[in-house]
Amino acid sequence: MQTYIAATQSNKFRVVDQRLFEFWCGTRGLAFTIHGEGSEARYSLTADRPHMTGWPTFLKAAGGDLDIAAELAPLIHPHDIAVLFESSGYPGTYAGGFAKAVHPDGRTVTLALTDIYAKAATVFRQAAAPQV
Repeated sequence: MQTYIAATQSNKFRVVDQRLFEFWCGTRGLAFTIHGEGSEARYSLTADRPHMTGWPTFLKAAGGDLDIAAELAPLIHPHDIAVLFESSGYPGTYAGGFAKAVHPDGRTVTLALTDIYAKAATVFRQAAAPQV
C-alpha cells in the first residue's frame, strides 16, 4: 500500500488580531511564520506536520468537521486575502492539489489541479488522458 503525502502552504497576509490568530493556529495544529513587525506583519500558514495529511478537515475537540477557510476568514485583515495551497498524492501514481482563496467576508474560490483536463480540452481541442 502506498503512502499518501500532502504539503501545505499559504501566502502572506495580515490579520486583524495577532494574538487571537496565533491562539487559533495553536488550537488547529497549524504552524505560522511571521513576516515583518507590528501592525504590518504578515503571516503565512502551514499544516505540514508528521500527523497531518493536508489542511485539517476534522478535529475531535471541535466536535467533528472543521472548515479552516470559514474559521480563518474573520481573522484576515479586511484588505487582504489568504490563499491556502495544498499538493498531495501517492508518489509515482497520482498527484493532485488545489488553491483556495479566502476573503475576510467568508467568500472562497477554489482552483483544483485537476481542472487542467477541462482547460486542455478547451484550448487544444483534444482530451488529455487522466492520471491512472
